[in-house]
Amino acid sequence: MIKEHTNRIIKDTLLIVISNLVNYVSTFIIAVFVSRFLGVTPLGEFTFIFAFSAVLSVITDFGFSTLLIRKINENRHLALSYTAQINRFKLFSSMILMILLFIIFFFTSRENFNLTFVFGTLLIIPKAFQLTYESSIRAKLNQKLPALIKSMNSLVQLVLAYLILHNGYGLFELFLMLFITEMATAGVFRIVSFGLWKNDVPAAVPGKSAVSFGSLVSESLPFFGSNVLSFSIPRVTAILLGYLASASALGVFSAASRFAGGVGLLSGALFNSYYPVLTQKDADPVHKYLLTGKLSAFAFGAGLVISLILFFLSDFLISITFRIPESVPVLKIMSFFVIPVLTHSVLQSYMLSVHKEKLLFKLHSFIWILNIIVGFIFINEMSYTGAAITSLIIEYTLLIVLFICYLRNGSNLQE
Repeated sequence: MIKEHTNRIIKDTLLIVISNLVNYVSTFIIAVFVSRFLGVTPLGEFTFIFAFSAVLSVITDFGFSTLLIRKINENRHLALSYTAQINRFKLFSSMILMILLFIIFFFTSRENFNLTFVFGTLLIIPKAFQLTYESSIRAKLNQKLPALIKSMNSLVQLVLAYLILHNGYGLFELFLMLFITEMATAGVFRIVSFGLWKNDVPAAVPGKSAVSFGSLVSESLPFFGSNVLSFSIPRVTAILLGYLASASALGVFSAASRFAGGVGLLSGALFNSYYPVLTQKDADPVHKYLLTGKLSAFAFGAGLVISLILFFLSDFLISITFRIPESVPVLKIMSFFVIPVLTHSVLQSYMLSVHKEKLLFKLHSFIWILNIIVGFIFINEMSYTGAAITSLIIEYTLLIVLFICYLRNGSNLQE
């Protein structure tokens, strides 16, 4: 049984890795284009806006994308009803958040409040819709369609980004293009999701649900808090660096962190393929625990290999891409960021599947506060190098605590 599930997870993971590779490489190359055509300071601005929009995307998602997979597998006849209600909530909350954000920036930071910033942050709306539809598709253990849709979107964005920057346009035109293509992709996701569930569950009509949306919101709160905190930790580090140092320092850090951050290709793939398997009704608790231990060991080993490759190829990788020499020592430090990020994606999947989202929320709250404290200390003293050290300290702390929680849960199963 373990071997069967392991093979399925590996197969699905590889499929998602390919999709994530296309997405990440496209974003990576776009950042290289910004650096080559516009310079290191615009790269810092590009990173700063993306950090904001990434954090806001998690906020507007409200934890629903993670919860939705579990809820659909518990009540498959309500799939379309769940997605319709959740997206209405996301649209309303996104608009409120945008208005508040624009007001705050208009009165407190007018030098950063412009159309580039507006369209950069507006990306949260289509991405919020995409996450909902993607989760509803993955709940059926269908990994191919989301992978294909996202990959096509990334490739289109890459081509258009080159044309925009090569022809002398700037960040505003770039973010405008990204907004338009993300809206179109959200539309494709909606058509695919609705088609799949309408055929399989004809009784599921959007807007009609036997479940109170208030109870759905209540269940999503721990997911929301945990997702916002965990996702925002590296983005907060980038924001702190931009605030305490400069856009140029953020550009140096960004060049290195984009290589180390590539672990998200595999960690996100592992989560997206493993978590839906764990939420199936017939999943045995002991089997889930043993399978998680096996995959965690695999993730740790894979992370170690990737870390060593990045460490020894740091000079070469920076020289053929960003051409920012200061980023080389930062990348050497950040290379070992891969091990914990890859491993705790498996452990967090397990903890969520056994309904430990409240525990994860408390853990991420602690880690988030620790990140602020450690970041202020090291970034103030060492600029972009301090940001790299901060990232390492935070991720290894999270991994150690998660592993302890996993072992304790195993002890409870034996009792």
